[in-house]
Amino acid sequence: MFSFLNSGFLFLASAVILPILIYLFAKKKPNKIVFSTIRFIKKSQQRQRKRVNIKNILLLIIRILIILFVILAISRPSVKLKFLNKGTQHPKTAIAIIVDNSYSMNYLVDTKTNMEKSKEIVRQVNKILNDTDVSYIMTLDKSWNQMHSYINYGKFSSETIDNLQISSITMPMNEAIAKAEKKLQEAHI
Repeated sequence: MFSFLNSGFLFLASAVILPILIYLFAKKKPNKIVFSTIRFIKKSQQRQRKRVNIKNILLLIIRILIILFVILAISRPSVKLKFLNKGTQHPKTAIAIIVDNSYSMNYLVDTKTNMEKSKEIVRQVNKILNDTDVSYIMTLDKSWNQMHSYINYGKFSSETIDNLQISSITMPMNEAIAKAEKKLQEAHI
């Protein structure tokens, strides 16, 4: 099935009429010159007219195609075929998860703490990971990171997720993000 993500722009395809109108109304008519030996001039005019007509028609086609392609690009065509949806694999991905394990995550919301909710989210992300993915999990606790945080190929171990705990010694979030970026660069994806 073929569809457009921005089909509202397709009405602009009517702009194709502009080059056609310009072509029809902007024709230059040659000046009439009367000579005694007109047959040589008429032959040269006919040859020249054929060349000019071919060039003008080619220019017209190119202008129309440019307008159509720009409009098609803006309307973002997409092809939806049933056999393309069968794959569950995603491309090789590098992912870093930073879990905030400060005291604020011990706050109880509904029936679970924020830390328990973050562990559930990590487990959900872990289910999506393939064996070809590069994953990295870290917390704001430097000592936990030294013990459990390393570049992993594929899914995290459930023990690593279970070991996520609240800590009193945390680093600033921007420092953790910088460290995660550095680790992802080491993954070379």
